[in-house]
Amino acid sequence: MLKFQKKLEGYKNKYRSKMENKKGFSLIEIIVYIVIVSILVAIAITAYSRNTEDAKIARAKEDLRTLAGAAQLYDMDTGLGVSKLVGGKITAGQDSSSICDVLQGTETKIDGNTGGPWLKTCPTPPWNGTSYEAYQHTEDNFVNIDFRVKTTNNETIDSADLSKITK
Repeated sequence: MLKFQKKLEGYKNKYRSKMENKKGFSLIEIIVYIVIVSILVAIAITAYSRNTEDAKIARAKEDLRTLAGAAQLYDMDTGLGVSKLVGGKITAGQDSSSICDVLQGTETKIDGNTGGPWLKTCPTPPWNGTSYEAYQHTEDNFVNIDFRVKTTNNETIDSADLSKITK
C-alpha cells in the first residue's frame, strides 16, 4: 500500500507541476477575448457615428437660423430687399460666397446711414460637398428669404421649418 501511495504522489507531483508551470492562454480563451472586444468596438463605432451625425444636424440648424436672421436684419435695415441673396450658395470648402459678401459688407440704410455687417463670420455646412442655399418664398403676403441644406442622408433641413422645432 505504501508503494502505491508513493506512486500516486509521484503522479500528482508530475501533473501538478505541469499545470503550475503552464503559461499563456489557450486558443479558446484568445478567441473569446477577440469576439468580446470586437462586439464592444462595433457598438462604440455605431454610437460615435450616430452622435457625430446628430451634432452636424444641430450645427446646420443653428447656421440656418443665423443666416435667416441676418438676411432679415439686412432687409429691414437697408430696405433693399433680399434679391442680392436669393439663389446664392455657401458651399463647404469654399472661401467666399455671394451671400457672405453681402451680409458681411456694409450698405446704406433706409435713414441714409451706413449699416452692417449683419453677419460676423460666414458659416459653412458641416458636410463636404453640400451648400447652404438661399431661396425666396411668399407666405401671408410677405416675401421671406430662407435657407436650406441637404444632409448626407439626402434629408433637407430648411430654416423655414426651424421655428416649429424646439431645442
